[in-house]
Amino acid sequence: MHFINILLSLASAASVASALGSSCQDSGVCAGINANLSSAIGQLKGMDQHQRFSDGQLITCVDTDSEGSSSLCLSYRGTGRSWTVFQTAWFAQTLIEQGCQACGSVSMGSDHGELASNVITNTAGGLDTSEARRGMDMVQLVARAGNR
Repeated sequence: MHFINILLSLASAASVASALGSSCQDSGVCAGINANLSSAIGQLKGMDQHQRFSDGQLITCVDTDSEGSSSLCLSYRGTGRSWTVFQTAWFAQTLIEQGCQACGSVSMGSDHGELASNVITNTAGGLDTSEARRGMDMVQLVARAGNR
């Protein structure tokens, strides 16, 4: 059963891959930040690969500076469906392969939305990225437990 789920995820990702287009938007906000897509993918690999995310949900966030005033976050926009962490890591890797270092988006085909990687500013009143960060917290917790 688990094997079938993996095959279905791969088939879904492969069908979208043929229609993928990507755009790197390394604007002034993204230039010089201390975060990158590789760090976000590292966090994704430590999360439950079957967990699903829908449009607008922050999937994972990487601090861009030591103050934590902004984060590089991944989220889906306009797809009209949910995606697994496994699929998200695959799409994020596609962005890296297309030359994106931090900000960018990968299209799910004409009018099917996109996975976006953007810098989000944490305002005093509050963008709560704690849910998206929990994946990395779990990775660190498991690593510490393994070192004991």
